Amino acid sequence: MKFKIDTKEKLSVLTPEEPVLSANLAVELGEMLHSRQSATPEDIIIDLCKVSEISPEATGILIAIQDEICGQGHSCIFTRLQQGAMEADQKKKLNYAPTLTEAVDLVIMEALERELMAEDGEPE
Repeated sequence: MKFKIDTKEKLSVLTPEEPVLSANLAVELGEMLHSRQSATPEDIIIDLCKVSEISPEATGILIAIQDEICGQGHSCIFTRLQQGAMEADQKKKLNYAPTLTEAVDLVIMEALERELMAEDGEPE
């Protein structure tokens, strides 16, 4: 398996198991997430702790995955990116938290924010 999936109560943590995240692997990740989100929409954390290199093409695909999940009203947070795995200017385009604990906290805060906005009648 190229991805480890840890399903928690309100979110799932996906960890690519390959050291190099190529465009093809990013497409596979996107397809898997798309089918998961179609069946059961949820908040997603993508843990990049085992990835030492991300191709520029894969970075673009990760940003598109993030935009799709966030556009559906859910969180998509990337975490534990290794130093030098991605260009710094590309990293700025990701919803990023340095640690897994911070990523979980960010997902919880975003869910609370969406809930409060819904109570106030504001669109998500």
